[in-house]
Amino acid sequence: MCKGKVIAAFVSKHFLPIGTLFVIPLGIIFPAPAVYLNGKLPVVQMCIVTLFFVIGTKFRLTEIQSALRCYRETALGIIVVLLLTPVVGTKLLMLPKFRQVPSAENGTLNNSWSIELPDFGPEEFRIGLQIFCVSPCASAFPTVVVTAANGSRALTLLIAVIATTISVFTVPVMTTWLIPAFQTASVSSLTILPSVILFILLPLIVGRLLRFTGLVKKVVTKLYTSLKFVTSGALLVMFWVKISQATSKGDLQKFSPWMIVAVTALGTAVITSFLVFTFILASLLRLPKKSILAVTVLSSARNSSIAITVIENLPGSVGDKDLMFFPIIFVYLAMVVIINSFGCFMTIKTEENNIEQDKDTLEDKVDSTDKFTLVINPLDQ
Repeated sequence: MCKGKVIAAFVSKHFLPIGTLFVIPLGIIFPAPAVYLNGKLPVVQMCIVTLFFVIGTKFRLTEIQSALRCYRETALGIIVVLLLTPVVGTKLLMLPKFRQVPSAENGTLNNSWSIELPDFGPEEFRIGLQIFCVSPCASAFPTVVVTAANGSRALTLLIAVIATTISVFTVPVMTTWLIPAFQTASVSSLTILPSVILFILLPLIVGRLLRFTGLVKKVVTKLYTSLKFVTSGALLVMFWVKISQATSKGDLQKFSPWMIVAVTALGTAVITSFLVFTFILASLLRLPKKSILAVTVLSSARNSSIAITVIENLPGSVGDKDLMFFPIIFVYLAMVVIINSFGCFMTIKTEENNIEQDKDTLEDKVDSTDKFTLVINPLDQ
């Protein structure tokens, strides 16, 4: 393979993290275009709807049928993704010290690289990371990692689809229950629920229903791989707009670079704790290695698009929305690196994969024999 094709394949595989590294300086250096565009059109809302609509059209139920018999693995994955990691993450983020945003008359913190630790920035940073922890896994990125590591792709898709659908109703409840800032601002789950249904659930349902039509299914099947650039592009546009808005308001000038590094390290530590905790729990339950890989990756993967949807529809009394979003970008990049590294480290060798497939085949034969016996015996009697 020529060098150009190798580069193109690498960019295609890592399009979202590479694009994120590009839009961060773009939004900081040239914020005006994104701010102007967002002033004319509801860019963020349009991107959210587009993203979940495309995800809905890409749902392939046939891929997850083989995982339907994995009741224990599926139940564990859903409980960890929707309940355990949100509780653990939000509680861990209550431990460090955050503070109020400094006002303009009090000066800025960008004049020096030295800060008095522990100091992780304004309270909005904490709120944004807590919302990010409550937002469950996406399907695309974990599926790529698990598939490359010879894990259970079908189980990954099954848990991701179920978790994404249920999260429409659990995220509003979990955020108002677990995040003190929501309670202080008297934000109820009913404040968030209508927007989440409108911008997430409805596009998902419409996209999935349209897939039943022959033309749409044919187009989606043909362009299945290319559609990832649409979803990733929508997410990158949201990143670009939110960074540009924060820059244009002068928010970034209020914080030391060390503060950004500190809050990113904090979020990264929380995401890593999800991975370690779930890996130990799944191992103690003696799940198959392919299932351990799938459940662990899903537990540590967070969905930034759901977090953005929640943040965008919060009342102003909770805090500055752009500041809430800012640390999510950097923690998301760190999350991609951590999960990819874990996938490479846990890659199941071909020999192990074949052994597990033989076990699955044997179990299927035993189950089929049992069912056959149950049907035949009454007739014999």
